[in-house]
Amino acid sequence: MKKLLNILLAVLILVPLVGTFERTEVSAQETACGLDFEVAYINDDGTFVSESCHSDFNSAKSKMKEMGGDRVVRHYASLSDSKIIAMNSGVAYSYPGRDNSKTLNIYQHVSDHSKYYKTTYISNHYEMTYHDTERYFVSNGKGLGMIQVSINGFDGYTDLECTDLVPSKFLDRNLNIVLGGNDLYSNEQPFEVRVQRNYYEAVRNGNYTDLVYHSFRAYPSDGLNPTHDKYTIGPASKEMKTGVKYYSNDGHTFYDNPSMQGKAISFYPYYQYLPLRSKTNISAETLNKFISRYSGSIMIDKGQNFIDAQNNYGINALTLFAMACHESGYGRSAIAKAKNNLFGWNAVDSSPGQSATTFNSVEHCISEHAGVNLRGFIDITDGRFFSSSLGNKGSGLNLKYASDPYWGMGIASLAYQIDKFQNNYDGNLSDYEVYDLALINTFDVEVKAEANAASKTLYTTQYGPYYQKDFVVITLDEGNEFTKIQSTNAIDENGNIKTHRTPVTVGDVNPISTYDYERSVAYIRSDYLTKLNVVKVEEEKPDMPSESMAMVNNLSIDENTLHIEGLGLIKGMNFTNPANIEHYVVLKNIEDYKEVSAYPCKNVEAEGIDFNDGYIYKYIGFEVDIPLSSIEEGSYVFDIRTINKDQKFENRLMSTDTAYTNMNVKTADKNYHLASNRNYSYRIELDIESLPELIDYTAINKPSSKVSLFAFDSSNLSINENGIFQLYGQAMIYYLDYAKEEDVKYTMYLIEDKDNFKVVPLSTKASDFDYQSLLESSFKMDYICFEGETDLSDLSAGTYKMLLKIENGSYIDFIEMTNRSFASTPSKTVGDTTYSILTNSIRNRLQLEVKK
Repeated sequence: MKKLLNILLAVLILVPLVGTFERTEVSAQETACGLDFEVAYINDDGTFVSESCHSDFNSAKSKMKEMGGDRVVRHYASLSDSKIIAMNSGVAYSYPGRDNSKTLNIYQHVSDHSKYYKTTYISNHYEMTYHDTERYFVSNGKGLGMIQVSINGFDGYTDLECTDLVPSKFLDRNLNIVLGGNDLYSNEQPFEVRVQRNYYEAVRNGNYTDLVYHSFRAYPSDGLNPTHDKYTIGPASKEMKTGVKYYSNDGHTFYDNPSMQGKAISFYPYYQYLPLRSKTNISAETLNKFISRYSGSIMIDKGQNFIDAQNNYGINALTLFAMACHESGYGRSAIAKAKNNLFGWNAVDSSPGQSATTFNSVEHCISEHAGVNLRGFIDITDGRFFSSSLGNKGSGLNLKYASDPYWGMGIASLAYQIDKFQNNYDGNLSDYEVYDLALINTFDVEVKAEANAASKTLYTTQYGPYYQKDFVVITLDEGNEFTKIQSTNAIDENGNIKTHRTPVTVGDVNPISTYDYERSVAYIRSDYLTKLNVVKVEEEKPDMPSESMAMVNNLSIDENTLHIEGLGLIKGMNFTNPANIEHYVVLKNIEDYKEVSAYPCKNVEAEGIDFNDGYIYKYIGFEVDIPLSSIEEGSYVFDIRTINKDQKFENRLMSTDTAYTNMNVKTADKNYHLASNRNYSYRIELDIESLPELIDYTAINKPSSKVSLFAFDSSNLSINENGIFQLYGQAMIYYLDYAKEEDVKYTMYLIEDKDNFKVVPLSTKASDFDYQSLLESSFKMDYICFEGETDLSDLSAGTYKMLLKIENGSYIDFIEMTNRSFASTPSKTVGDTTYSILTNSIRNRLQLEVKK
């Protein structure tokens, strides 16, 4: 047998590895290319016709895209019965059991699955829109890889081996296909099903026109028909027509065709996106009457408890009641009855009955859930925060609370049903569009304590370092420059936000906490908000582009010149005539993003860019040399402005290439720091500074490109009544051991300019907390703490930047001391001098202000 195998391998090596041959029909379980990759055409009956074989995945995928249409790439090692590993269009279905799991993770980043990028999860048999197969390889005889998908608002990447790909042809022609199998979790065997695509529709229902979502799970419930669920989410948009199927990847942008091209209706279903920090007009009597129809429910006559929880803890009572109905089977589930647990709290997918929390009473459960549990999910400082509405898998509670991607829809559907019930189904609604809603339309903006830019920043709007999507807020009063909003975090009597934990990152959960609606308000710049509750319809413009893209291919800097090469394009336009095409690199201030200069670029011909959409993207490349002498001292970001005929789009220049995370040039009077900042979506930043001679960024030496850690508690950064500046914090260069005190050194600099500065030596301290276990690191972190103090009386008036130098053996890094959540300290006056510690809008850098 071994000899026969060797002969077979020898024959395969002699056969040309890439090429075409006569079409051969094969069964769904086989490919015609042996160990190679097969490009196949899908017949009208769902069988495959082999068209070419390829030695590697990328060449097979390129051939598939070049040929277009109903072509797929297949490979023998795929765990799917169809062996499809890539396709031009279609959907993917989740089968996490192939990884011996009940849920499938979907990651924001294709390869970095750390806590810094966002992850959601879904359970078995759910539909995802397929975009591309990013990579594929074979390990231990199994075909593994990553595919790019969208699932009800979340755009990301998931494991190919835990999905089955179903091309559009099977959906459009209602063909049978074999799915599933290779299930290690529940031993589910392959099954045949006639898959259907999820869709929305507007349905006339008595006195209401409802928005109904149809979800088809890829598992047969009746013969070959898939499992079918319906969600009546709320009133339909007035722009939707009955009898028309609408499709959406995010639940608020709707198309009348499954390819999701052309005319779109933008509409946010109200009950699904209403922030929890609101109040209902539904009475306790209505809640009691509604639940009384479900005999045996432990929620009977508890309506007032939900209203009390709203008034005390700031959670909309209707949403809370609907959530309890949804999670507990209207108060009749085994967990609800045995443990007074109405919300499935801690009932994890793997062991719901055993792990679920026990509450002393139904009243205790309702109060605890509103005052503590949900507070964590809608605390901007908590890792579970993705806006304070029910939302979907892209935003809101649904992203982390439940593996069901339509959990938010289900609760919104119940809230809508109860609102109808209160109004006797007469066409009126008590809660619908009572609040004015707005979408925060800009990434990472500051939410202020007062209606002016100089006031204290309560929090910023991004969810962790790299994510912000569909952050909906309630607007209370619209001003010219700032709009008053209901704060997602409670605000205490001192004007500070209340957090779920103390400290906010790793501390213990705070006890049950009240929410004062009148006091818990904040302000955000009006131009950062887009009003909702208004149906926006895009005119159908088939020849108009809808998306722009930008990419950095090369970046370099020397003492005289900044050189940038990249791509800038507008999708849906031909880039074939250089005379019609202009590219400009636009320099903008980080503080206010106002344009400083626009540098015209040379058009460069690009190769290999094809989106398989019929357009030619030839002259989308650009190249520019920017003289550094033309840029004044300051901090900047870059955009690429692309113009093609009468169309103009602008995009932020970003790059995830680690080669661009730390580029420094030092001249006689200036320091130039060029970097791709991973803390701000990898935007390209340029800092030009006059720094003291003893500070040399070119000396930075780290084992990785990861941004070094700097953290402190606001109570440990202060100025006392004698003008002594005191500091305690933690800092480290990643991927180094901090086991020996003698290897570690910290120095702080207070810098106004190159001639006016102060050096503050810091003492290395032993950590009083097990940071190594917290970060699950293999590196020792015994000495990542520092402390120090200095007399400020010798400083002249001015504003001083804070810079921290870390040394560990031969490794060195300089860290700009920043903090997003730091509230400015009260000013301290000593004699005729006033000292203040403030944050600046440039990356929230910390500053010392000295006034005499």
